[in-house]
Amino acid sequence: MRGNKSPAPPVPTATRGGVLNPQWNKNIIFKVTLESGDKSISYAYIVKKSVSSLYGKGTAVVNVPINTLSNVYAETVSDTSITLRWDQAAWATGGYNVYRSSDGANYAKVNASPIPLTAAADAPAVTYEDTGLSPAHTYYYYVKGILAGDAEGEATYLGSIQTKYETPTGVTASFSGGYPLRNYVSWSAVPYGQNSYTRYYNVYRNGEYITNTSSTYYYDNVQFDSTYTYTVVAWGSDGENSAESASSATILTPQISDISRNSFTENYISTGEYQYFRVYTAQNYSYNYFNLSSTNAEIYVQAGSDYNFPSNSTTYYSGAGGSPLYIYNSYYPVIVVVRGDSDGSYSFSVD
Repeated sequence: MRGNKSPAPPVPTATRGGVLNPQWNKNIIFKVTLESGDKSISYAYIVKKSVSSLYGKGTAVVNVPINTLSNVYAETVSDTSITLRWDQAAWATGGYNVYRSSDGANYAKVNASPIPLTAAADAPAVTYEDTGLSPAHTYYYYVKGILAGDAEGEATYLGSIQTKYETPTGVTASFSGGYPLRNYVSWSAVPYGQNSYTRYYNVYRNGEYITNTSSTYYYDNVQFDSTYTYTVVAWGSDGENSAESASSATILTPQISDISRNSFTENYISTGEYQYFRVYTAQNYSYNYFNLSSTNAEIYVQAGSDYNFPSNSTTYYSGAGGSPLYIYNSYYPVIVVVRGDSDGSYSFSVD
């Protein structure tokens, strides 16, 4: 004999964490209304399996996210700090707490006291800067609002974010001598990142990117009588950059003197100094003489066509006095480089 059909269970109303005790059936829909502060949200849950018997009683614990925050995001400020921002929430009357993790599993609160609400009407977002972090390291965050009675709302997770690399310091630049002209730029190394097995440096000349390198130095080809300022940025395979180098280096390259055939010049040169001449040769001669006579300076001279300097058309002269240099005629100006190996004077003429 078929029994009477059991009545439908009541539709309960509960607050967060409440316990529901309906009559259980095979497929029962629970409607749960959550109210807290100025929020009232309804959720529907379907139970597809009986707990004890078809008509037995069971319990269901509801734990539905409420009181979460909106527009929570983070940005890297430096190699030791990260800034978090989120929209104010009217229900968070006790302020906010920020939690941080270095592994994504174990979190700890970072603010010593609740982060207060932002009172200004034109500042709807709350900002918190987390400092004292390690360079090039990954961190995880979540934020909770504090309700009346010091109870916390649900966690709003941000995912992961990485601090910047350390800023390269000790940037220096020096003229390397010789020709073509080159500046030697160097800086101090920075450590590798937590998640990177590579570390590179971007080099900037007068604010413009010129190259990247894994070394802590770079030779830069430059022009005569010009000023160059260098800065360096570190980055890794994880994609995070450092701030621009805290120190920069500025250098002025040497001048070059233009001279023509049948000219004469007398110069004083210091030890280690480089002097440069651009000589315009006569086209109707098979070669041109470069006469150098030294009063008391030891000099080292290198001469060659500006087109392929310093390839096999280059000639060398060293010591005080000696025979004149000569170079075969070229359709390009000849560059003459004089290096002082001791302090003193020398004369230079072109025939």
